[in-house]
Amino acid sequence: MQHENTPEHPQKERDYFVPLLLVVFSLLFIAVGQLIHILQEKDNLARLKSGQEKPLQESRNVREQFDSVTTGMARLAAQGNPHAALLLEELRKQGVTINLPDNSSP
Repeated sequence: MQHENTPEHPQKERDYFVPLLLVVFSLLFIAVGQLIHILQEKDNLARLKSGQEKPLQESRNVREQFDSVTTGMARLAAQGNPHAALLLEELRKQGVTINLPDNSSP
């Protein structure tokens, strides 16, 4: 038995407001969750980067010291010291980059 549109049985109109509101709130909830996740990742990356500063500075200092030693070794090799020349050659064979001094430096 079908109900007709009578005062006892009014025909229900489709109400899209509540489902649409739920969809909007769901999308908003997802967007806020993603934003929080991205901000946490940004903080983690910043913390990791700051944690690398000290080791990076130490590696620069070691490289400067190594360059100083190899510069002195290159000067000795240029003056005819066979041991210094042998050491420089072995370092080159092992793939170590050696920054040789300019000819203009004393």
